[in-house]
Amino acid sequence: SAALTLFMSFLPTFLALIFDNFFVLKADAWTQHKLQVWYFWFLIVFILLVTAVGNSLILSLEKIVQRPFEIFGLLADSMPTATHFYLNFVVLQWVTHSMNLTRYMNLMKYLALRPILGQQKAKEMSEP
Repeated sequence: SAALTLFMSFLPTFLALIFDNFFVLKADAWTQHKLQVWYFWFLIVFILLVTAVGNSLILSLEKIVQRPFEIFGLLADSMPTATHFYLNFVVLQWVTHSMNLTRYMNLMKYLALRPILGQQKAKEMSEP
């Protein structure tokens, strides 16, 4: 769960870099919109469905292609065994969001830059 949360924290940055460098978008708002759409579908597919389907994704996809309506039964069978992952993931997300609300990275930047640049310039440099 911790490795997944670390990966998930960098994913929006990587997606934004991809959209900025490989797509022609008229404004930054379009980049944000594309980022939201792609990130949402990534979360649905890789956090919800892949975890629920289990270890054998290819076998599960074969079953789903052969009988599309069996996905509900497949999810019903595998969800109870994956609930501990979801519970850990949700708690870890709360911790991550709580840490972001404390703005600890801004504090670390300020504390590192204050001896070098002085109080006022360090304050300006540590703010986004």
